[in-house]
Amino acid sequence: MQKKKEGSIRYLVLRVERYQGNRVEICYKKKSKASWTRLSLKYNRLKKKKETFKIRYLSTKGSLYVRVRTWKKSGGKKMYSAYTKQKRISLKE
Repeated sequence: MQKKKEGSIRYLVLRVERYQGNRVEICYKKKSKASWTRLSLKYNRLKKKKETFKIRYLSTKGSLYVRVRTWKKSGGKKMYSAYTKQKRISLKE
């Protein structure tokens, strides 16, 4: 996970390398004891073995906690993988 900036737009680059499903679910929270919020993605399908996602953020204060899991549909049911360990990203520049 990396922080990048293009002009005034700040974003995180999230790279998913090893996974079991063909779709991704990204969750985040702003405080360590807050509840997780699922990030709504325009495209959540994984096409290649190494997929990257760009996540824009506005605030430059505090930090962000992120975790990821994958899923696929099998027999009409969603089969989820385990979540990754939460990763803390400092938003200060």
